Amino acid sequence: MKIRYLLLGMMFLLFFTRFVNLGWGLPYPLHPDERNMADAIMKLSCTQFDLNCFNPHFFAYGQLPLYLSYALVSLYHLVLGRLSDPVSYFEAVFALRIFSAFASVGTVFYLVKTAFVLFPQWKKRPFLLLPFFIFSPGLIQYAHFGTTESLLMLFYTILTYLSVRLITHSLSPLRFTVFSGLVWGIALGTKVSALVFGGVPLLTIVLFFHLQKKRDLRLLFRTLLLLLVLAGFVFVISSPYNLLAWKEFQGSMKYESEVGLGALSVFYTRQFDKTLPFIFQMLAVFPYALGIPVLVCAVLSFFLLPKTPGLFVLRMATVIFIMSQMALYTKWTRFMAPVFPLMILLAVGMYTIKIRFRRKKWIQWGIIGFAGVSLLPGIAFLSIYLNSDVRYQASHWIYTNVRPSSLILSETANVIDLPLPDPSWDIRVPSYHTISFNSYDLDTEVELQRQFENYVSVADYIFVPSRRVFMNHTCLRPETSMNLTEFAIHSDGYCEYLETKYPRLNQFYQQLFSGKLGFELVATFTSFPKIELGGVTFFEFPDEQMEETGTVFDHPVVRIYKRVK
Repeated sequence: MKIRYLLLGMMFLLFFTRFVNLGWGLPYPLHPDERNMADAIMKLSCTQFDLNCFNPHFFAYGQLPLYLSYALVSLYHLVLGRLSDPVSYFEAVFALRIFSAFASVGTVFYLVKTAFVLFPQWKKRPFLLLPFFIFSPGLIQYAHFGTTESLLMLFYTILTYLSVRLITHSLSPLRFTVFSGLVWGIALGTKVSALVFGGVPLLTIVLFFHLQKKRDLRLLFRTLLLLLVLAGFVFVISSPYNLLAWKEFQGSMKYESEVGLGALSVFYTRQFDKTLPFIFQMLAVFPYALGIPVLVCAVLSFFLLPKTPGLFVLRMATVIFIMSQMALYTKWTRFMAPVFPLMILLAVGMYTIKIRFRRKKWIQWGIIGFAGVSLLPGIAFLSIYLNSDVRYQASHWIYTNVRPSSLILSETANVIDLPLPDPSWDIRVPSYHTISFNSYDLDTEVELQRQFENYVSVADYIFVPSRRVFMNHTCLRPETSMNLTEFAIHSDGYCEYLETKYPRLNQFYQQLFSGKLGFELVATFTSFPKIELGGVTFFEFPDEQMEETGTVFDHPVVRIYKRVK
C-alpha cells in the first residue's frame, strides 16, 4: 500500500514538473522556434480545399506537430462552438507545449520500461528510479518548449527500448520491425534530421541476425527493407508537403544544412566560431542539461557497466547519436536533446555498479550520496517556471525606476524588446523611446557605426537583455569572476580572433563594463536554477555560460546600465 502511494506521488511530480506554468512568457513570442511553428499553424486553416490548403510554407520542421496542434485547437474551438474562429498565436503555442509536455511524460514511461529490462533490480524499487527521470533539467525545459525536441526525445527513447527488447529476445523480429518502422516514420514526419534515428533499429536488426546460429541473409534483407518501407510510408503520410511542395522543402533543407555545417554564416551561429567538437557539448551542454552528477554517472556507467547485449544496444544508441552531431558546425543544445534520456538511463546504471561493490560500504554510500545530489539540478530548474519570468521582473523595475520618455539603447535579435508589461498587471505603464540596435553588424557597416556613436552619446540607459552579443563577440564579461571552462571549448587564439574581427564591439563593451563609457550597472536580473525556501537560497546553479539557447529563451540574464556622466 505504501509503495502504491509513493508511485502515485511520483506520478503527480512527473505531471507537475512537465505542466507547471506551461503558459510561461505568453502572449509574447519569447522562443523563435515556437514563434515560427505557431505562425505556420495559424496559416493552415482554409475555407476551400485545394492542393495548398494545409501547406505550412515552413519546412525547418515536419508537418506532423503542426497538424496535431492545429487539430487540438480546432477541437477546442468545436467544444466552445466557435469552430470558424482563426487560430490565435496563444492557442498555437499552448497546443505545441501541451504535446511537448505529454511527450516528456511518455519519455519517462519508456525510460522506466527500458530500465526494467536492463536493470531488473529496479523493479523492486521503482519509486527510487523515477526521481532520476522526473528531475532532469533538460527534460523539464523541453517539456515547456513548444518545439520538436521533446517529441524527438520520446521517439528516440522508444526506438532504443524496442531495440533492447529485440536483442534480449523479449520481442519478435516482425513486431520489432513494424513498431520501429512506424516510430521512425513518425519521427521523420516531426523533423527530417531524425533520419539518424534509423541507425539504431537497422544496426540492431543486423546484430540480432548476426547472433543467430542459423543466419538467413534473405530474411535479414527483407526485414531491413520492410523497416525502410514502413518508415518511408509513414514519413510521407505524416509530412506530405515535403513532397507536394518539393521546391520549398528542398530550399529550406539547403538553407538549414548550410547553416548547420557552417557553410552559410548567420549572426545567430557566431557562438560556434572556433569551438571544439565534443569538447563544446561536454562543457557547455551536458553539464547544464543533465546536471554534473548525472553526466559523471553516465560517463562512468558507459565504461563500467557489464557487457550484456541489452547494454550494448544502449551504448550503441548513445554513440550513434552523439557521433552523428560531431561533424556539425552548429552545436545547439536542441541538437543533442534526443540523447539526454539515454544518458540518464546510463546514469541510473550506477545502481548495478553499487551491487558489484556490496562488500565495500564506503563505495556504496558514496554512490548513493552522489545519486541523491544528482537530483538537485532538476529540482532547482523548476524555479524558472515557479517564479515570475525574469523579463517581467526587469520590466517592473524599469517601469518603477526609469522616468518616462527616457532614451533606451538596447540590442536587437532578442525576440522581443524590454520593457514589456506583464499581462497580469492592472497598471498604466509609462512609455519610453527604445532603440533596438543591430549590434551584430556594427563592425561591417559604416552607417551603423555613425548611428551607434550618436545613440550612445544621447542614451539615458543601455540595456543588455541577454548574453547573445557580448559573449559571442568578445572575451569581456561584466563580472570579475570567470568560468574557466568557457574558453576551454574554443581553439587557441579565440580571444585574439574576436578582437581582430569585432574591434568596435570589443571597444564598446570594454568601456561599458569598466564604466569608462559613462554608464554604471544599476540592476541585474537573473533566474538561475535554484532551491529556495522562506526567502533563503540553499542551492543556486548559475548557467549563463551554457550554450546560449539553453538560457536566453526562458531565463536570460538582464543587465541595465544608467548614464552617470
